[in-house]
Amino acid sequence: MTSKKDRDAAAPVPELRASWPVSHLFTQARQGPGQFQQVEQPPLIDRELFFGDPEISGAQISPDGRFISFRKPYRGVMNIWVKQTAEPFDGAQPVTADTARPVSGYFWSQDSRYVLYVQDKGGNENYHIYAVDPAAARDAATGVSPARDLTPYGAIQARINAVPRETPNTIVVSLNDRDPQWHDVYRLDLTTGERTLVVLALLAAARAVASSRSASP
Repeated sequence: MTSKKDRDAAAPVPELRASWPVSHLFTQARQGPGQFQQVEQPPLIDRELFFGDPEISGAQISPDGRFISFRKPYRGVMNIWVKQTAEPFDGAQPVTADTARPVSGYFWSQDSRYVLYVQDKGGNENYHIYAVDPAAARDAATGVSPARDLTPYGAIQARINAVPRETPNTIVVSLNDRDPQWHDVYRLDLTTGERTLVVLALLAAARAVASSRSASP
């Protein structure tokens, strides 16, 4: 007399067909000896949950604590929004209105007057530094306060290096308008846009090389 285990082992296994999709092999449940039943799969998770833009991201509190800023879609593209700390999120207003590319990051100036961000035009990779005053009057066409280009030097790649607390109206930036291969360091006045050279990149590189050679045995 054979056991049930022996009978199951001897039962014929359905032929695996090359035409079956892989998912078919993993959606069959054993019902009995040599018999399978279709098992309903759970619904697929929408890929937008993994790869789509979040509803809100990049939240910050202004240095004076009066405002909360964050990134959120405006006219279908991720932009920067600002609201007063005590306001509900429904009371937030956009302060940028880029319709070609999302604004990926931003800073507050240390005196909380400006929102600072770096952006190119339509993917041309010529990044400029912009300042926008959330309290300024809004443009009727864009719905946001106008942003000032603090680095209007054409085909450059500007970078924000530091936003010092000691000099709230001045930030430290890198610009490669003198030579595309080298980023010189400047102090940049947020009110006037005037820049003051701090470090010439080529000179700094030469000093670093000389220092490394003198230190080597």
